[in-house]
Amino acid sequence: MEYLLAFRPWVSVIMLITFIGLFIWVANPKRSKGFNEAANLPFAEDDEEQPSSQVDTAQPHKRENKQ
Repeated sequence: MEYLLAFRPWVSVIMLITFIGLFIWVANPKRSKGFNEAANLPFAEDDEEQPSSQVDTAQPHKRENKQ
């Protein structure tokens, strides 16, 4: 169990480096255009028609009882 104590400082250092790297990647002004486009994707309207292979969920299915 003592061998796990030897890795504790290294885990903290790796997590700190990862956090700083992610912060720099997100805060980079070159990436802001891509992030803004991705942030607005849920609000984009679909210009394509929906394929006819999709099931219409508005109509309930009629089940036939075969006995």
